[in-house]
Amino acid sequence: AQAKGLDPFLRAKVCEWASVSCALLPVALCGHDSTVDYRRWPEIAETPSVQAHIKWARPKARQRAVEKLFRSYNFDVSRLLDCCRQSLYFETVGELLSCLQAIHNDPSIQMLRVHNKLRPTYDATATAGYRDVLVNLRVKTEGAALLGVDWHVCEVQLVLLEFAKAKLFDGHARYVIWRNLRGS
Repeated sequence: AQAKGLDPFLRAKVCEWASVSCALLPVALCGHDSTVDYRRWPEIAETPSVQAHIKWARPKARQRAVEKLFRSYNFDVSRLLDCCRQSLYFETVGELLSCLQAIHNDPSIQMLRVHNKLRPTYDATATAGYRDVLVNLRVKTEGAALLGVDWHVCEVQLVLLEFAKAKLFDGHARYVIWRNLRGS
């Protein structure tokens, strides 16, 4: 319930960060969820019909949250940090770093952790080769505080476009099969 309450606040912050960092957002083309284009926020912002087709991440399903607690976290709920999450996409590492700096400098954000899976020493076999930068944070806006969701930890995934494209065309479905076989 907290993740659903926090989600609109996180989406608003994502749009703010996208506007100052050249980030891209996924947009479903022609009303088909399987056909995705990545567009910059200024282009999306000026076209309400495009805004309606942004492919926002949904809060994590209860079944997957319980599965993750059991398989990966030994029922330690304090480790489940991605029930409310969104992603931003980048053509270059420089753009990604610009967004990371914007998040860091945002006074309405409490940044808790940055997990850099782009670093050379990261063992990408744990994620079937997929890499990104995960930022765990709290949204400390007045609206979030009024709803009591300003202490909920959420996740922003900063993803290079080439990795995002690799997830398309059943890439994520193959990852889910691989993850389930691993039991994680």
